[in-house]
Amino acid sequence: MLGLGNLHNRFSYNSSFMCLQALFSFSWFLKQSLHTLNGFLWVFMMIYAIGDLKIYCKNKVYLSDIFKLLILQYLCGNIKELSSPHTDMMVMLLVIYIITRWVEFLEKEEKNYIPYGLLCLLGVFAVSVKLSAGLILILTLKPAIELVVKKKWKTIIVFIVSGIIIIFPFLVRNVMLSGYLIYPYANIDLFNVDWKMPASQVIFDNHEIMAWGRLLNDVKRYFEPITVWLPIWLEKCGAVNRRLMLLNLCLLPVMIGMLLYSFYKKKYDQSLIIMCCIALFGAWFFTAPLPRYGAIYMYLLPSVLLFEVVRIMPYSISRAWKNIVCIMLVSIGMNLVQTMLDDADILKYGNRLVPKDYKEYSVEEILWNDMVIYLPEDTDQVSYHNFPSTPYRARLELIELRGEGIEDGFRIKEEYKGRKVDTHGRFLE
Repeated sequence: MLGLGNLHNRFSYNSSFMCLQALFSFSWFLKQSLHTLNGFLWVFMMIYAIGDLKIYCKNKVYLSDIFKLLILQYLCGNIKELSSPHTDMMVMLLVIYIITRWVEFLEKEEKNYIPYGLLCLLGVFAVSVKLSAGLILILTLKPAIELVVKKKWKTIIVFIVSGIIIIFPFLVRNVMLSGYLIYPYANIDLFNVDWKMPASQVIFDNHEIMAWGRLLNDVKRYFEPITVWLPIWLEKCGAVNRRLMLLNLCLLPVMIGMLLYSFYKKKYDQSLIIMCCIALFGAWFFTAPLPRYGAIYMYLLPSVLLFEVVRIMPYSISRAWKNIVCIMLVSIGMNLVQTMLDDADILKYGNRLVPKDYKEYSVEEILWNDMVIYLPEDTDQVSYHNFPSTPYRARLELIELRGEGIEDGFRIKEEYKGRKVDTHGRFLE
């Protein structure tokens, strides 16, 4: 269905997670959709993080172990989100899994470039889940340079083609939904299709996402400088996130110094990991730093620094690392138990076998072009139970069907194509 973003801008939000969530919803078998994907990822990553800790058998500090403890902390902190279809958990787990496995290969002194290349392909998929993971592809420098130096041209072609195959469906869906290769970035305008959303709407949506990520809750404040929005963010984000953010901002120049030093010492593998962690945190912070969008990113720099501090300790002190890990595991376990106790009422009174279905909202039925369009009454959110829907009535004045029915899609009316409008359907002139 082409141009769905013209009807509802959130129909242009295109994450591969949504496709997998729909594929494994089992709605064809039951009377409702199940929210299985985040739960599956939670169990898989829990087994991976606990079952592969090296500290059990070696009195040595490993950066991969610190990252696995970070995985456990994230999993226990987000156990309440298992039945939610939100896309943030998957991309966070993909990013930290790729980094952790990458570090494990380095610790094992893996010389074969294939494992690193496969992780890079997983990184390409992570980008299709959420664009904020894009800078994980910095890691491709290692296998790319090695392959070029060794003149493995066939292998290079195989990896490039594989990456294109992975990302191609994501890009095609973007074009079909919005008319742009990557939504919501109107600058990448390569296709002159009639269902293309107005550039002003795409830019407005981009600014709104970033303004809400800065906890400003008003798109008009998008252009406010960091000196204005950062204090507001720190005030609203909660005590833990506030401390983490301040810690990261203090560590940023330290980590940049470590990056330059490791590069000077020709420790290129270490440089690449530090560069990737800095880039992921920086890109999240300077775009849409909503805490749930970057929960993992805020822990990367402290984790790397913790490893460096413990690693340079005298041997007698570093042997205590196992005890430190045990204490951290007990703390994480207590956090998990406490979370489950907090949810005891939920476990006791219902939804033990079948989770709640997606939330339904109060809607108004509007007859438009001989078809029913659903409009939310009290908010701008509409559940998937009501389709097709639009968040604002004014949008219907700007669009038309591309053909005789909904299957042909939607487009902006010809007389409005040169006008600047926002996602609410308001003119911006």
